Amino acid sequence: MKGSPPNLIIAPNAGIAAYRSWLQTIELIKEIKVPAFFSDYCEEACNLATSCISSVTGASLIIPIHLNPFRQPLAVEDSALFLACYSNCFIFGK
Repeated sequence: MKGSPPNLIIAPNAGIAAYRSWLQTIELIKEIKVPAFFSDYCEEACNLATSCISSVTGASLIIPIHLNPFRQPLAVEDSALFLACYSNCFIFGK
């Protein structure tokens, strides 16, 4: 990284548990000590993501999983899940 690190990281619909490439990014976020907020489509995806983040950082979240008041108002269609799914539905942070 050249220059100064960012002041804040926002990752909408991140899919942390779905993509292994996030592991290196989470390590970098931990190293540069920048607050990071993530969102995902359903609460289960957020639970899996928090497990991934905690296993890499060794710490729990600062902002727990909660409903995002700015989520997309329409449900995501064609989902294989039988869970409520909305774009940016739940938000959490480290």
